[in-house]
Amino acid sequence: MVRKYKLYPIKTIKDWEGEDWDVYEEKRLSNGLMLFRGRMNERVYGHNATILTPELAEFIKQNKSIKLPVLAEQLGFSKDVLIRFKKRLDIQKKVPKPDYDWVVAHQDEILYESHEVLLDKYQLHSGQVS
Repeated sequence: MVRKYKLYPIKTIKDWEGEDWDVYEEKRLSNGLMLFRGRMNERVYGHNATILTPELAEFIKQNKSIKLPVLAEQLGFSKDVLIRFKKRLDIQKKVPKPDYDWVVAHQDEILYESHEVLLDKYQLHSGQVS
């Protein structure tokens, strides 16, 4: 019977919010950043997560104009992790929420007018109208 061996942390670091993390893996990226993977301090079980260090947070903030897949490839982790980091850093693209009261008040115009008229009158694009 094969037994799992226990991994011991390499070191303990602080993330960008100041919380302690036990590091189990570290990797130097081609751009010079260190990528750390580990668990919250003194947690015995669970998966290793990518740690958002202050240096990594600063790099993501400085390169927020780069397309998401390209930046994720540069950093060596998935787009989902990068999206989560951007959300925690509050630099995620703002998604406008529709004003339903306005839509109900102008529903006849939206349904029966052409896109050109709506663009001239309310600056609505075809995607917003649909």
